[in-house]
Amino acid sequence: MRIFPLSLWLVGLLLGSIATNALSLYSTMFDDDDGDLCPAEICDEQLMNPAAIRHYSSEAKRPTRTTRRLTNAMRLALGLPLNPPKSRRADARPQVSPVPQTTYEGLIEVRNLTDSSSLGYISFRQRASGVFRIRPEVEHALIVTFSLDVGATFGSGIGFEMNNADGPLLGLVQGRENNGSDLSSGSANYLYFNGIGLPGSPPGSVPTELPNTFTLRTGEPRTAESSVWTVDLVTGQLSVVWTNSDGKPATPIHTWVQFNFLYAGGNPDLYQDLFPIYPLSLISLHFVPQTPS
Repeated sequence: MRIFPLSLWLVGLLLGSIATNALSLYSTMFDDDDGDLCPAEICDEQLMNPAAIRHYSSEAKRPTRTTRRLTNAMRLALGLPLNPPKSRRADARPQVSPVPQTTYEGLIEVRNLTDSSSLGYISFRQRASGVFRIRPEVEHALIVTFSLDVGATFGSGIGFEMNNADGPLLGLVQGRENNGSDLSSGSANYLYFNGIGLPGSPPGSVPTELPNTFTLRTGEPRTAESSVWTVDLVTGQLSVVWTNSDGKPATPIHTWVQFNFLYAGGNPDLYQDLFPIYPLSLISLHFVPQTPS
């Protein structure tokens, strides 16, 4: 008669063990800060460490056709008129030399816009969709490099390359819930800080479907821009610029964090109305240089 209660006890013990193991597995697969509810725009996504997607394969260059110029002797033999005389003035045109540049390497510190207190650094750890977060530990900081003309302390339309995260370029990608690619003060549209594949986009480019980590990991096509950074080495101030589809820079553009993840957009209040459960904080970004090469 005691076998039945004993069996129930064993079943209960077994179920408890399964639940404990499942919870342990969940905590190792997912960010333990997420909790059971979706408190922000970021919902139920696994974290990944920098690994497989280090560099996107860029489009192969097409072979260049070369044309051989016939000599006057060849042209006479073929019954063709002689080549026109060369212009010495044209041959004497000065050749433009590339401007030498200095490459800088460093971290991106995130500060509260209200009181300038440090919130930490952009971390090399990304969500499964490639969205970047902030963490207080400097050892988890993302390392970026960029180049400016020698002697310059300011630059805009700059591309950032990441040394220890997927991309390899750090740019902006159209948000998941956007209605189009454009930003404005009257729109809730927003942008992710995300990894973008080579070769990226030139400064001032309109939103284009570039290779990016969000699309790669979710299968959802999104527009992106990579040469979006403005750098002031004197103050350390960093900012981003997004070019709308009409070719004009979006103004204003704000940056913020929600649930420790980074966003940019034209109207943080309208964004907050879309995702009201967890508050956002307006931020500023600052370059912390390491050793220039």
